[in-house]
Amino acid sequence: AQAEQTEADTRITTLLATIQETEIELARSQPILDQSLAELEVATIDRDQAQGKADVAHRKLVDVRDREQSLADSATEQQRQLDRLHSRVELLEQDLKVTASHESLLGDESASIEGVLSEATEVVAQAKLATQDKRAALERALREYEERQSQHALAEDELRSTDRQHEAALAELQLLQSVVSSYEDFSDAIQYLADQNEAIGGELLTVADVVGCDDAHRPVIEAALDDYADCVVVESVAHAHAALATLRDAGKGRATFVVLDRLPDTISPSANLSGALPLTSLARPVAGQYQRLTELLLHNCFLVDTLQSVVDTDFSGVRFFEPGGDWQDDRGLVHGGSVANNSEGTKRIGRREQLRSTQERVEDLARLLEGRREAAAAAKRAVESIDVNKSRSTLSEFERAEIDADKRHAQVQFEFENLGRRNLELKNRIQAIESTIAESTDQIATLVTSVAEATSAVQLVRSERNETEELFQRAEAENRATLARFSEVNVAAVEARNRVDNLSRDLERARLSVDDIEQRKVDREAYIESVAGAISVDRNAMAEDTSRLQEEQQNRVPLEKAVGAAKDNLSESRVQISELEARLRELRRVREEHLRAENQRAVRLAEVQTRNEELIRHIEEDYQIPIEEIEIDQEAIADEKAARQEVLEMRRQVRNMGPINELALSEYEEEKKRLEFLSEQFKDLCEAEKTLLQTIDEINTTASNRFNETFDAIKTNFAKLFTDLFGNETTAILQLENPDDPLESAIEVVAKPRGKRPSVLAQLSGGEKTLTAIALLFAIYLVKPSPFCILDEVDAPLDDANVLRFMKIIRDFSQSTQFILVTHNKRTMEAADRMYGVTMQEQGISNLVGVKFDEAVEFAQ
Repeated sequence: AQAEQTEADTRITTLLATIQETEIELARSQPILDQSLAELEVATIDRDQAQGKADVAHRKLVDVRDREQSLADSATEQQRQLDRLHSRVELLEQDLKVTASHESLLGDESASIEGVLSEATEVVAQAKLATQDKRAALERALREYEERQSQHALAEDELRSTDRQHEAALAELQLLQSVVSSYEDFSDAIQYLADQNEAIGGELLTVADVVGCDDAHRPVIEAALDDYADCVVVESVAHAHAALATLRDAGKGRATFVVLDRLPDTISPSANLSGALPLTSLARPVAGQYQRLTELLLHNCFLVDTLQSVVDTDFSGVRFFEPGGDWQDDRGLVHGGSVANNSEGTKRIGRREQLRSTQERVEDLARLLEGRREAAAAAKRAVESIDVNKSRSTLSEFERAEIDADKRHAQVQFEFENLGRRNLELKNRIQAIESTIAESTDQIATLVTSVAEATSAVQLVRSERNETEELFQRAEAENRATLARFSEVNVAAVEARNRVDNLSRDLERARLSVDDIEQRKVDREAYIESVAGAISVDRNAMAEDTSRLQEEQQNRVPLEKAVGAAKDNLSESRVQISELEARLRELRRVREEHLRAENQRAVRLAEVQTRNEELIRHIEEDYQIPIEEIEIDQEAIADEKAARQEVLEMRRQVRNMGPINELALSEYEEEKKRLEFLSEQFKDLCEAEKTLLQTIDEINTTASNRFNETFDAIKTNFAKLFTDLFGNETTAILQLENPDDPLESAIEVVAKPRGKRPSVLAQLSGGEKTLTAIALLFAIYLVKPSPFCILDEVDAPLDDANVLRFMKIIRDFSQSTQFILVTHNKRTMEAADRMYGVTMQEQGISNLVGVKFDEAVEFAQ
């Protein structure tokens, strides 16, 4: 500080000496300046006079040159027009030749296409006719196919009906054969003899077997025969005794026999009673040898309407019967009352006859069934003989051929019409070219005269220009001499003025420097005092900081150990958490498997219960027996007689139920399989629906999350870009109308330009809408950039200031994306790197012009 103080004192002494020298030099320079100014005033007057003369000569020269240039330009322009017209006429003549040649070629091609068009028209007509024929053939085939299908379906229905009748007849035949062969309605003795054919000389026959009648008269005949129906019919007494011996040996009870060769040869005539019908006329023996037996057993038996009608009749030896089976005779016996359903002894008469009738009916049905099977097979072959698919395929081929022919015809028609249009265009073009050539020839004649006149005028003005240039050169030489004298004097005056001004400024700077040094000297002394105090305070603070640093370093070691232990504990905790999460995932997987197994068992239990209920309902509906009430009595099963009686009762119940539907089981199995198939399909559909709903939920969740992430990013980018485009104090937000359902929610744009209230997009002006849309577009672009971007007249609604902001955004993004802008705005063009324009110098011919601004600037420089 002491050295700086000494240096300041030395500097002040030097400056005071310089001030004195400067004042002396300034006093000597002032007279020189006054003399230079007087000389400069005289030189200025001379210069102005010479300059006036030179300006007059220059203006005259410029005027002459302008007139010369104007005439020369006019002559040149007229010559260029003349050259262009000559070139244009030559091009038009060439174009006329080429166009005429094209017209000739088009005429030839049009004639050729016209022939092809007529052929294509004929092909289309033939294809349409062929398609119509094939379509009619297909319709006939379809009608015939439907008719034959109907015939086949009818034959199948008749076959199924006949098959059911045949099955029912077979069941009835088997039942009758079982009943007839078992003799279960007869006594044990007869049932035993039925198995001992040798003892009775052949097949066992009872009176009920050899006598037949109509179903309407069966109660009367059975009542008349009564116990005789159970008598065994044999040929001779020997057969009867042999049968009796067999019964005695076996201990099977007693039986009554009718011996045919012991019957009386003649039978007394029956009584002749009016109003009564003899039963012999109602009964019919199964064979002629049983005629006498029938007449004997039904002798003097008559059918009357009611027994009351014959109460007073003398009927000695006669029995009267009602249609229901009630009777009375001359002995005073009256028999009647109600008959129990399916009671023993009923329906015995005519079993053999019914059996033979059923056999014949089964054979007839078998023959009819075979015939209908052949008819169904023939109908099926007739249906299969009609190949509808082949007809459809053939029709499709012809339709495709027709479509191809139509396409070919349309193509040829289009080419023909196009040739016609082109031919008309060429004719119009030839006329236009010829007209243009005639106009150009007239213009050429006019321009030749104008060019000659302009050339003569240019020569006259050129001679006048030469004279004016000589006059201007003389005036210019005089002006240059005067100007040189003025320059010399002016330089001397300026040097003198600069010398005086410099001395004055040096004197003032020296004085100001002395004052400044004095003031800095005072300020430096005050600063030295304040710095000394601050240094003392800083030294004390540094000592305190050093002691605190040592303490902190000592405390750092245990803290580092604690941090290491905490990190180890954290690693162990993370390992334990990973193990627990793995166990939790395994437990969840096991739980899901158990739940699926439980659901499968529940479904299986429901199926079994449903099947059980269906079986119970089926038994109750078919057999009219509640399944819960059925009890198995082992003692009843052990009793053979009771069991046989129960079997007989069950058989009677089966007979009462009518014919058995043999197809019921197969139909049930088919319906069962169909039910199982539909149940499986329903289950698969339910599982598919569940899986589909889960997939939809997953997709919606993923899509919502990704949408929200993208929407938040776009929202942030939009707010920033809106501020960049509109300036500070502006805001813009994107918001969802329904945030709970982002995928279906509408998106609303709320913007607040400077000086306006927040508004939706529809309330903004055209330019504001455009800038807001640009901000939103580039906000989306920032989320998913693209290497190329094409903008078509986006800047049309923008003013110049907004165009600059828009181009600034484009310039920022152009580092990573190449932009192609379609625009008519000059400021946008100025900011571009390259510009391409489309021009049409000649009618119908477009040219692409491109300019690279960087290369253009380098070329210009």
